[in-house]
Amino acid sequence: MKESEKAERKAREEEVRKKFRPIEQLKEEFEKLNMKIETDYEIMVKLISKFNSSASTLDEKVTALYDLEYYVHQVDNAKDFLSMGGLRLVIEGLNNSEASLKEHAAFVLGAALSR
Repeated sequence: MKESEKAERKAREEEVRKKFRPIEQLKEEFEKLNMKIETDYEIMVKLISKFNSSASTLDEKVTALYDLEYYVHQVDNAKDFLSMGGLRLVIEGLNNSEASLKEHAAFVLGAALSR
């Protein structure tokens, strides 16, 4: 690369950096606003806990599966879901006597395996 091209590239990179802030800085600012940014992984852990909780109602479990279906459409989330025991969760849902749980468990399984 010529020196002029390097200089132009550095100038463009600096211009872009000025437009965006690092994620650490954004997290600090959100914490000051009493907002916590959760990762997809953290959200999926909460949803799995909600589904596995004996205190959860049928509607809460169905909602947890519905939300999990959304997250596992992404390849990285599907891998995380499988690594955290999600397949076992889905199989248990498929073996449940409630038709709505079976249905949503099948959707989660399909979404996770489609990628």
